[in-house]
Amino acid sequence: MGHGSSKAKPKKGDMIEFFRGHPVNFQHWAVYIGDGEVVHVTNDDDPNSGEISMGMSSVGNKAEVKRERLESVAGDDKWQINNYLDTDSKFKLRPANYIVKDALARVGEEVSYNLATNNCEHFATELRYGKRHSQQVDTAVEVAVEVAVGFRGWLKNLFDPMPKPTPTLDTF
Repeated sequence: MGHGSSKAKPKKGDMIEFFRGHPVNFQHWAVYIGDGEVVHVTNDDDPNSGEISMGMSSVGNKAEVKRERLESVAGDDKWQINNYLDTDSKFKLRPANYIVKDALARVGEEVSYNLATNNCEHFATELRYGKRHSQQVDTAVEVAVEVAVGFRGWLKNLFDPMPKPTPTLDTF
């Protein structure tokens, strides 16, 4: 079964980050509601609880909000408590009893799933802070921008390998 990376016990309202390594490295997110249980968004068709198929893209993908045992969602994967937005002034921590109440009210709900705009991390941060956020999406966008900028520079050098001389006072 899964195991936490620290000895800290989760408290009601904590965000739990699961480290998935298959088929690619990514994190799955849930909210701890107490008594060893979490609420999270998952693809009901996936036999591995707590995993969203990497094939889910942007349109027409459905997932379900589920209440499950933390250890069942973790499986053999590591997990940790990660309330990474607690220190960000743009996000205000909601009271734990509201987080749990709202999480339980969503159990059984079918939701649209979009890896970029409505994923399990968005769900967890919305419950904890009242705002959707995904650090994974932010990181992916940053990497994509860096790749695009690098590619643009490579193309520019490919088609314009000789830099234009800079005018000096001698050329006038």
